[in-house]
Amino acid sequence: MFPERPLSNPCFGHIPGIWIPGAILALLVTSALATIDKDSTDHAPAGVAADHYHAKGESMISLSYSFMKMQGNSLNGNHLNDDEIIQMPNPLSSTPPKLSIVPIRMLMPMVMFGGMYALSDEITLMGMSMFASKDMSLNTYSAMMNRSHLGSFKVKNTEFSNISFSSLVKIHETERNRLHIELGLDKSIASKNARGTILTPMNTKMDMVLPYGMQGDGSLRWIAAVTNVKKFSQIIFGNQIRMKHTISSAQWNFGDTWEYTSWLQKPLNPSLSISVRLHVLNQEGLEGKNPLINGPVQTANPINYGGRVLNLGLGLNIIVPTPAFGNIRLGGEVLTPFKEDKKHLQMQDQFRAQIKLQKSF
Repeated sequence: MFPERPLSNPCFGHIPGIWIPGAILALLVTSALATIDKDSTDHAPAGVAADHYHAKGESMISLSYSFMKMQGNSLNGNHLNDDEIIQMPNPLSSTPPKLSIVPIRMLMPMVMFGGMYALSDEITLMGMSMFASKDMSLNTYSAMMNRSHLGSFKVKNTEFSNISFSSLVKIHETERNRLHIELGLDKSIASKNARGTILTPMNTKMDMVLPYGMQGDGSLRWIAAVTNVKKFSQIIFGNQIRMKHTISSAQWNFGDTWEYTSWLQKPLNPSLSISVRLHVLNQEGLEGKNPLINGPVQTANPINYGGRVLNLGLGLNIIVPTPAFGNIRLGGEVLTPFKEDKKHLQMQDQFRAQIKLQKSF
């Protein structure tokens, strides 16, 4: 039922943070109108990782672009405005005694490069590297008296953030059902002490180590996942549980994560399918502390990390014939949160969009 197709994966257009030639996008959209006899449901929606394996000797390269936006703040799920936040105590220092810098928006574009190679019909090797940019906008308020708004500023950190290697092991496959597991390692390679210039509550500029959310933690994690995909007539039903657990870290590390995702796909024709997906992300709180991170802002406090977010996604998969590369697979998906249960004071998720291009050989 699920024969592996030749595939691959990029990103394109002028999207905030990263530019990729728009001519490629125009070519793909034009080519997508052609009718071909390949199955657009062989792969999961664009946001699902490690969803398939390959037959012996097959390989795949991929490139994907994702963009996430966070805006606004909430305390234990209740929305707060800036005036309410700056009345809260600063637990990290008595100078100033209250929070005085408030994050208002965070944009996170990411590019992921990947490859797969099947050693046998049962084992496929997979590698991935990620290049990420974190761009945060903040408001600063005076430390004393009327707490007036002093101004806004931005901080940014752009670098390679992670590399990972996994093995996908086929457990069971029939015409209408397949089951496999993933076992692997993920390494954070981003800077742990990235610096930026901030506007202080004393209305001065200062170069400081940025809060945890702008950093990498340098940790090594193992990855474990189980994926099952079934076909019911014209409907594809998939489920995946995926976990990351820290096995080595330094001063501090982001908490362990587990994700559950379930999706339905329906082909509109052999080269085009639509999907709907439920995604649950649960992350444990931050562990440890960096003594250099101590500003009067919520993101400097280790307790303000972790929690659970439930997302709903809509996506498209398209098989695209191109003159230069043959058939490629183009996938796109948008996820929006419908329930957030984050710990303590954190920014609110707005949406995540992803475009994925895959080519198999």
